[in-house]
Amino acid sequence: MPIYEYECTKCGQVFEKQLKLAQRLAQQACPQCGAEAATPRISAPAVVSARGEPAGPAMPTCPSSGGPCGCGF
Repeated sequence: MPIYEYECTKCGQVFEKQLKLAQRLAQQACPQCGAEAATPRISAPAVVSARGEPAGPAMPTCPSSGGPCGCGF
């Protein structure tokens, strides 16, 4: 099951819940204040390799500068 991130509109608490896809848009109770006023947040997905390790850099390394590169060398 995916983990979804929510923010309470009443107290500002940010929390995560592991829910089925069909449950993700239902009102969620805030664990701090109990209000059912949490809204879904957009968060970055985790990217891992096939071996379960963090993925490498998003861009190739530039041979001339050693930094991120888009030049195609």
